[in-house]
Amino acid sequence: MSRNRAALTSCRPFSNLSAIRNPLEMDDSPGLFSYTSGRWIYNEPLRLKERILHFDVAELKKAASAAVSKDAAGVQSFHKLAEGGFNRVFELTIDGFQVIARLPYPSTYPKHFSVASEVATTELVRSYGVPVPKVLDYSATSNNAVGAEYIIMEKVNGRDLGDIWYELSEKERIKVVVQVARLESVLFSISLPGCGSVYYKRDLENDTEAVNITSGEGAGEGAGESAGQLYIGPDVAQKWWCDKRDQLSVSRGPFLQADQTFVVGAVKELAWLKTHARPRLPYIIPHRELYDYQKVSPAEHIASVEKYLQIAPHLVPSNEDYLLRPTLRHPDFQPRNIFVADDFTITGIIDWQHCSVLPLILQAGVPEYFQNFGDNESLRLKKPSLPESFNNMSDADQAQASEQYRRRQLHYYYFVATYKYNKPHFDALCLDSTMPKQKLQQYTSTPWEGDNITLKELIRAVKNWPALTAGKDGNVPACPIQFSDEEAEQCLRIEAEQTHIDLQMEKIRDRIGISTDGWTSIERYEDALEENEHVKAEALDGEDEATRNEILENWPFDDHEKY
Repeated sequence: MSRNRAALTSCRPFSNLSAIRNPLEMDDSPGLFSYTSGRWIYNEPLRLKERILHFDVAELKKAASAAVSKDAAGVQSFHKLAEGGFNRVFELTIDGFQVIARLPYPSTYPKHFSVASEVATTELVRSYGVPVPKVLDYSATSNNAVGAEYIIMEKVNGRDLGDIWYELSEKERIKVVVQVARLESVLFSISLPGCGSVYYKRDLENDTEAVNITSGEGAGEGAGESAGQLYIGPDVAQKWWCDKRDQLSVSRGPFLQADQTFVVGAVKELAWLKTHARPRLPYIIPHRELYDYQKVSPAEHIASVEKYLQIAPHLVPSNEDYLLRPTLRHPDFQPRNIFVADDFTITGIIDWQHCSVLPLILQAGVPEYFQNFGDNESLRLKKPSLPESFNNMSDADQAQASEQYRRRQLHYYYFVATYKYNKPHFDALCLDSTMPKQKLQQYTSTPWEGDNITLKELIRAVKNWPALTAGKDGNVPACPIQFSDEEAEQCLRIEAEQTHIDLQMEKIRDRIGISTDGWTSIERYEDALEENEHVKAEALDGEDEATRNEILENWPFDDHEKY
């Protein structure tokens, strides 16, 4: 395999919000309804189409004004503040009072549940003292005067941490990490009756299964108002609803028994595979070469999911009840969703969309921007320090060492703070079985995209069966599935090639200056296009005509999705 050709891949829609650098006062201008915060070097027409959102501006102003008991005539300013892969955010000033209006795109799913659950989840965590914006009004349906679903909330005071994340001093970084761990300890302490997502009863149909959340210890001001009104209902995570999965007759929650969560996602996916799946090329374009550019049958993945269902009951922890406790966690605890005061006290956590309740063992993990698992020093939880030779290094080497130190420090202090404030989470993180069990459960419930990534985790599960399933007494149940040496060798060979491809692709994306779905800033767009052509030319150089055509037909940074 040519190394040039091996260095290619694609990824999922980029969902982080992008702030508008210079917000413009707008009313009915086209930029109000379309995406204007960046560009895509490939598949741009589709990405823009997904983000078109039409609504009645005057009616949104009325709704926002009514939410603060004002008249719409008092609206002093209205502008687009930020936008991402799922929502568009507007800021309104009404008689000096600032509010935020957040509208999901028509392409955001699940309809109704996304808004309804976010509002209820925000209210729940707010009642426990978590700093979140107060919801002033909302509509979980587009059947209203605005013509779109919306949430109107107070504006959070402070700065977006994402804007200054890489400028923080050592002291400031540690302060933020400790606060994050403490806030997570509050979330993890909320007593919940089952797994699924949080809703107000009024937002669920009468025939929707749901179980009441009672006000628990630690609930503060406002808990009484919502007590008896908040319920655990269907899981709002997108994997339950996308690509006709909303039409499946499967249970989506609430799940009152933790062991159900180890199998229900796989049952859902198996139902979809047998009903809707057809042979297809892998979504990740460079992986297609591993399959000789032939469509992959879903049969192999179906067999893997069925094998998983045979071992799933043995993956449920039987000796540590705390691992099965229904646990609420923010779905994307990253700097862009954190606001801080001038002294770096956290003033608000935003974006609770698609928030699920799952057993602690399936929720445990280090937020992406705080983890450094690829580093041996971090894995040993060794307190980081700069190299002794730091002062004698070149500027470039100092910059590299400083970045390594920053990442190690975030990882280390997240674990230290979690140990101090959220010991159950720390204990779950330190179990060797936690991550393998999570991967098995996640991969078998994740929508199939042409790759059978579940198989390699099944092979590892068989190999490490005693460590995954041994009880307190040391007894190990018989493993109900087996793989031949040939199957294991072939699978792990493909995995190694995929890993190499993915690492090379990450380097290429960094070189071009794009995110995983081809997004780049408006300022960098032309440069990214030019660099893409340079990379393509290097990949084509020295290849014969047939190989060149193959590369061009499967180049991951050219348009390849149907519009």
